[in-house]
Amino acid sequence: MAREQFQTLTEPMYYILLALTEECCGVDIMEKVRQISGGNLIS
Repeated sequence: MAREQFQTLTEPMYYILLALTEECCGVDIMEKVRQISGGNLIS
């Protein structure tokens, strides 16, 4: 059941994975996603 839920990589998931190429905490992840996405996902 859980595997079926994650068959598709969503845009937010993609940006979070990109942000996790370096060790960081939640706030850092949010800031990196904001930078990478050009502010489209997190306002």
